[in-house]
Amino acid sequence: MVCLSRLCRKCQKQFLATRNWSKYCSLRCRANSAHKRWSDKHKKRLRKYRLAYYSIPKNKERLAKATRKRYRLNREKILLRHKLYRQKRRRLVIDKYGGKCVCCGETKLEFLSMDHVNGGGTKERLKMKSSSTEFYRQIVKEKFPIKYRVLCHNCNQSLGFYKYCPHNKEFK
Repeated sequence: MVCLSRLCRKCQKQFLATRNWSKYCSLRCRANSAHKRWSDKHKKRLRKYRLAYYSIPKNKERLAKATRKRYRLNREKILLRHKLYRQKRRRLVIDKYGGKCVCCGETKLEFLSMDHVNGGGTKERLKMKSSSTEFYRQIVKEKFPIKYRVLCHNCNQSLGFYKYCPHNKEFK
């Protein structure tokens, strides 16, 4: 029997194909790939079905109960995943805006924050009524608008309270 080294179409892992026509490393990858193709093809139909299914109160309760149970069992994993997601999103946004304070040049991520160039951050936060995670998500969604800049917390607070930065008196 001749074994060929192949790359699985689904998981991209290297595997030894015992048959000349093998495209997947396992039945699981093959089934998942077929399901993905089918669900992509029938997207509208699936959406309509899901909306109808989850609008039924009994199904809604069952889903909520299962979700609460899954959260209880995997709480630490879920919280860690959310924390890593928030850090990754924040790092992405700060890096896109230069990765350092535009006033004093501070580069440590822990000390950096986003500042509204023309002020109005408080009004925007009250209007959005959201968390910092949502704020960073919104910046990415808007494709990094120029109305924001990176400042360290010291410069940002100083500009907010005193309307100037002690590092650079002309900076506003």
